[in-house]
Amino acid sequence: MEEKIMEKREAPRLKINYLMKYSRKDSIARFHAFFNDISEKGLRFLSKEYLPKATPLFIELSSEEEPLKLYGRVVWQNSLGKNFYELGVSFEEVPREKKTLLCKYIETLKGKLA
Repeated sequence: MEEKIMEKREAPRLKINYLMKYSRKDSIARFHAFFNDISEKGLRFLSKEYLPKATPLFIELSSEEEPLKLYGRVVWQNSLGKNFYELGVSFEEVPREKKTLLCKYIETLKGKLA
């Protein structure tokens, strides 16, 4: 018998591989990475760096105007092999105006898939 998996996410995710930048809150080093999906609540990305749960991050998403800068925390991680990780990040402290820009950003990405 098939088990039904309940969706726990509050916002639908857009599945797309797209470039982003991130840095730890306690570091000036910035890294490029690809996120695999995104919603107004968070994103999933691939990293060569292990980041434990609750690690605070600054996320920078490229846009046609100015980059969209967000704050988030790692909420889960999976090892995909030697020095390669999949990380789930929840956005935090997103003011209303940035949430509007994030929703526009996601809509723009949807247009790129069409």
